[in-house]
Amino acid sequence: MWKKSLGLFVVFLVLVGSFALAGCEPPEEEVVEEDPEVVNPAIEQRDNTFIFGTHEHSGIFNPALYATVYDAWVNELIFDTLLSVEDDGTLTTDHRSLAEEVEFDEEELTYTYYLREGVEFHDGEELTAEDVEFTWYAHAHPQYDGPRGGYVENIIGAEDFRAGETDEIEGITVVDPYTIEVQTEEPLAPELQQLDLNLPIMPKHYYEWDFDDEEAYDDHFVALNTDPVGSGPFEFAGYSPDERVELTAFENYFLGAPEIDDLILEEVPMDANIPELDAGGIDAVDYTETPEDVAMMEEVDHAYIHSHLNNGYSYIGIHHEHPVLENQKVRQALMYGFQRVDWIDSFFEGLGSPAHAPVAPASWAYPGDDAFEHYEYDPDKAHELLDDAGYDEWCEDDQWRLDEDGEPIELTYETYDDAAWSQEMPVMAQDNWEDLGIKLNIDMSEFTTLQERVTVEQEFDLFNMAWSLRADPDPYDTFSVERTDPGEFNSGQYHNETVEELMEEGRETFDREEREEIYEELFKKLNEDLPYLFVYFREEHFGVNDRVNNFNPSEFQSWTWNAHEISVDY
Repeated sequence: MWKKSLGLFVVFLVLVGSFALAGCEPPEEEVVEEDPEVVNPAIEQRDNTFIFGTHEHSGIFNPALYATVYDAWVNELIFDTLLSVEDDGTLTTDHRSLAEEVEFDEEELTYTYYLREGVEFHDGEELTAEDVEFTWYAHAHPQYDGPRGGYVENIIGAEDFRAGETDEIEGITVVDPYTIEVQTEEPLAPELQQLDLNLPIMPKHYYEWDFDDEEAYDDHFVALNTDPVGSGPFEFAGYSPDERVELTAFENYFLGAPEIDDLILEEVPMDANIPELDAGGIDAVDYTETPEDVAMMEEVDHAYIHSHLNNGYSYIGIHHEHPVLENQKVRQALMYGFQRVDWIDSFFEGLGSPAHAPVAPASWAYPGDDAFEHYEYDPDKAHELLDDAGYDEWCEDDQWRLDEDGEPIELTYETYDDAAWSQEMPVMAQDNWEDLGIKLNIDMSEFTTLQERVTVEQEFDLFNMAWSLRADPDPYDTFSVERTDPGEFNSGQYHNETVEELMEEGRETFDREEREEIYEELFKKLNEDLPYLFVYFREEHFGVNDRVNNFNPSEFQSWTWNAHEISVDY
């Protein structure tokens, strides 16, 4: 041991001596270049204000009446519900829930909600069971024309109330200021029934209208769309159409005052989302992740990407009363004749995948890709199906197929100009379907205009949109023949008796494993019958400024679910 150490020491001396004899200067110290300091422009531009980049608001900040996801975010920030949703989709009395306990009597089909005491609305009035009662009554009222009337129809007496045959809903009982019971007519899966009843609670003293005055509904209830009052973590402060919605922290929120003082939902064109995030104009944004988006986000050095599976899908909607589109073989031909996968691969470059049914892979009811017909591009099969459907005659120049009246088949495809995918995909469909002998006209408009035309006017042949789904996979409100009125979600008038029966069976079954089997059969049937042309799934991506903390959306939780806990560095 000693000899080895001595030898090393001698070598060291020789090396030192060599440097001295050679007359070498001491080596220069290596200069380590430090990374340039990242300047966060959002911190320089504002203090305790959080700005979320959004798109077109319809100005319907009423939780009973809104229809778009952009208005949904505003309502979720202003109003609270009886129960909250966990990140796995299950309901809970934790988080922002107004109920601290709920009991279910399976024999009596009765749900009892025990409310938290001391919860205040933004105007200082206490939230009680009468407000819950009013919320359910408002959705069951004969004048109610929103899309959620079906959520309360299973309450005993709700349909009689809606028909004007009674002034009271028999199944709702206010036990005391903090306890309310609701008895249902038919046995629905408890997780589904509780989700239906889980409507944002509206203050009775503020929203109640004279039920006997036909004009009061519009003059009062609807007129408050842009002046909402709720019990949520943020109060409404202002709305500038086509610009922004301004909210301010509710200091008396029952879970404590929010961490941020002000929250603004700023309308930003989709192609300007990431540049605006980079410039510090917004703190977070939900964007469609295309390869171009990825490249731009990589250049933003003061932001990160929050990603999760998207519990939703995009689709091409169909009006099933159209004399050509009502034929299942035509719908299948449009799918086989559409280079859907090629478009998805080209547009998303591996970041999207084809949708096969109205259920997302994030759902417990998704049976797997192998359960479905994939409708891979097959123009020969598409031509064969169109011939079998009776459209085997062509005009003299063999350009267009002829309909029953001997006229060229001509369809109008409604889309919107707010997103790249909604502009590009119709062009692909137009090229593909013209090869099948079907002329396609593309009608481009703003999103809010299209939404009005589809859900209210119900005047269209084809259109494209996307669904964000609830935690429960039940598609009844989208495809039931009972949901075809203006303002409801089955605007395409779809009806299939087998589908109707399977949806009913799935709703009325309590055991989840049995529901899984029913929904597998149901989604296979929908994949075959095609109420929509299902297009793609994608992940949900948010660009978030590094100064933002506790921003945690998930598959089943909107980014607003814990808005009172979101904070910013400033």
